[in-house]
Formats: sequence, C-alpha cells, structure tokens
Amino acid sequence: MANLTLTYVLWLFGGIFGLHHLYLNRPRHCFIWCVTWGGMFMGWLAEVTQLRHYVDEANQSRKYREHMKVMRTHKPRPSWSVIVLGSQLMIGHQLGKLLICAIPEYYTVETWYAAYLSHLLAALGAAIGVHTAANIGPQKAPFLPTFLAAAATVPTSYFLYHQRNIFTLLCVVVASLASSYFSVWAPEKPPSNLIGRLKAGACVGLALTAYSGLHGSSMYFNTRVQSLNGTTIPLPEMVANFLRLQPYDEARELMPGIIQCVRMYGSLDVCQHQFLSQLAEISDPNRDSWAFTVLGFDRYPTQKQINSHCRKLSSKWHPDRFTNKNVTEQVEAELKFMDIQKACGMMNKIKKERERKSTWSESAADQRETVYTDTDDVEETVNTNTDDVDTFSEDMHDKVQNKDAHYDNDYDDENDGDYEEDGNEADESNKEDTSDGETTSEHETHCQKNGDDPW
Repeated sequence: MANLTLTYVLWLFGGIFGLHHLYLNRPRHCFIWCVTWGGMFMGWLAEVTQLRHYVDEANQSRKYREHMKVMRTHKPRPSWSVIVLGSQLMIGHQLGKLLICAIPEYYTVETWYAAYLSHLLAALGAAIGVHTAANIGPQKAPFLPTFLAAAATVPTSYFLYHQRNIFTLLCVVVASLASSYFSVWAPEKPPSNLIGRLKAGACVGLALTAYSGLHGSSMYFNTRVQSLNGTTIPLPEMVANFLRLQPYDEARELMPGIIQCVRMYGSLDVCQHQFLSQLAEISDPNRDSWAFTVLGFDRYPTQKQINSHCRKLSSKWHPDRFTNKNVTEQVEAELKFMDIQKACGMMNKIKKERERKSTWSESAADQRETVYTDTDDVEETVNTNTDDVDTFSEDMHDKVQNKDAHYDNDYDDENDGDYEEDGNEADESNKEDTSDGETTSEHETHCQKNGDDPW
C-alpha cells in the first residue's frame, strides 16, 4: 500500500525525476518526468494537488473505485484533455527530433529520400511520445492507429522539408487526435506492491537507457569540432584520430580543466564544446605541420631555437603592443598570440616526447655520445676508445662549431643575431687568450737574457 506522506516527501526531493511516480507504480509518468525535468518544472508544481488522487489510484481505494464507476457510466470513452495534449506535445516533439538526429546526417539531408525519411522518423517519435502520455492513468490507447495517423502527414514533407519543428509538431497534433479518438478505459489494476514497483523500475531503466543511446548516437553522428587549421571535422573522424595517435597522457591533462569548468558552470553541456575542441587539437595528425607553419620553421629546430623564437614572437604579437591600434588589429594580434602560445607548447611537448622515446648517437663507429643540457651552454663529451682526451675534445669542439655555423646559415630569421653575438664573444675570448700567450712568451725571453728566473 502506498503512503501519502512518503509520496509527498518523494515529490519534494525527487519530484522532477519522477521518483514519486515510480513509487506509485506509474512508469510512463516517471519516464516523461525524467526526460523533461518534471515537465519543465511546471508539471511538477501543478501536480501537488493531485498526489492524493494518485495514491488512491495506486491503492485502488473504495473512494477511487466508486469515482471510476461513475466516470465509466457517464462517459463511454475518456475525454480529450488540454493537460494531456501539453504533455504529448512536449515528449512527442522531443522524441521526434531525437530520432531524426540519431542517424547520420547524410541520410536525412543529402539523399533523394531525405525529406521522406526525416518526416517518417518524426512521425515515429511523435507516435511513441503520444502513446506514452496517452496511457497514463485509467485510460489506454493503441499504438498502431496513432502511428498511422502521424505517418499520413508524410506528403506534407514536400512543402515543409526544411521546417523540422513544424512538421514534427504537426505529427504530434495528428497523433494526439487519433489517440484520443481510439482511447478507452483501462481495466482495473491490482493495488501497488513491491513486485510492481520493481517491474516499473526495470521498465523505466530500459527506457532511459534507450533514450541515452539515442542522445549518444545523435552527438556521435552530427557533432562537428574545429581542428587546428580552422576546418571542421566530424566527431567520428576525431575519435578515429584519437585511437590512432593514442595521446592518453595529454587527454588526462585535460580532465582537471573540465572538472573545474563543470564546477564553475554547474553543467557539462557548457563545457562540452571546449572539451571536444581540446580533444580534437591533441588528436589532430597534422599538428606538427601546423605548429611549424605558425612558428615559421621549415624543419625540426633545437630546443634553444624553439625557446628563443617563441619568446620573440610572443613579444612581437603581445596584445599590450596593440592597445593603440584599431579593433581589427587588436583582435588579429590576440588570435596570433594565442596560436603562438599553443604552437610553442605543442612543440615543447612533441620535443620532450621524441627525446623520451628516441636515443640518438653522434657516431656509432667511434662509440661516443654528446650530452647537451637544456640551455645548450654546457657540453660534455665522453670518449671510450682513445686515451688522447685533449685532442678528441678539441676535434669535437670544432665539429660542433662547424655544425652550428652550417645550421645557422640555413635559417635566415631573427635568431641569427643571437648566434652571431655568441660567435663574436667566442672570437673575442680566443683573441684574449692569444694575446695573453704572446705576452707571457716575451716575458720569458727578457728574463733569460738578464739571467733572472721568469717565475
């Protein structure tokens, strides 16, 4: 037996999800409240005066049975209700549009039968929604006449092809009229018990699973995300790129930002576009070439060149430099600055990932390795096959200088000034060492002539 006090408690704390309807063994009403948030909260508030009647119906009380006997005597068929029509319009329109979006857009837009298929799917969704709402309470209505009436409006798709909302509402109205015409009084049900509530819960769970599957299919087939180069790609292509590249570490780094976004806005729908865009960026197979294009590199640079070039470009395109410019230049500078920051971060991640996965050697024949620090200011050379360490160090120093000079000649960019200054400083230091040596030699010769000790 249902309890009125418990029904009010469930209505207060879980009414928008239909918990009180599930307790009263009204699974269809519970499903509609779940997918429409209690009839956009209005239905949830309006039914506060009907809870006692719902409890009497669930318990099949004597008062309720006498009331239904009078209703069946005076009305051979349930009458049409504006409240029932409102719930049918809400759930029928929602399911109709959801079925259209649950299949790939190619079949509902580009094919020759796209208009008829879209209208037929809208009719099916409208018939399901109308049938669900029409079978709440003591009345029942058949599904087949309802669906055939909605499907009879398919010829109007020739005029309403691009008006999905209009022909979906048309299907709902026609299906509602047919359902009201064929509806009859339902036989008396046994009082609500635990087994009935468990069956109702299972039915609602299956219905919500199917509804969630349709929503997931709609998002998978019809969602478009923007790649790094500005083009939009479908979500299945992004998922295929993600599975092929497997950037799991970078994907895990996105989760704290998404959690913070959900905490800030309180809804995942607001953060959905941001999350998919970031996921598309890390799954883009052409992100190397995009970063090279933004930073102006034609081949893979060193870590020092990446840092230096990023600092100069960031300083050049910083928005603070364009505060006195017009709005167009300020927006362009801001977008360019954001692309530079994104490309620099991407190049650093790619550099670290490749250094982690790959081991390079200068020459396998000589079995020597050269270790460079992050600043490339310190060089440590290890030789395992020769005893003449000094000679080998000088040779390696000359090779590294020649290699840097050849590499700098290939890049005619703003970084050349840095390397020229480093070379000039090195030449000045060499000249100072040579002058010190010449001065020392003259001092020794003078002391030998005078017979003194030079030290």
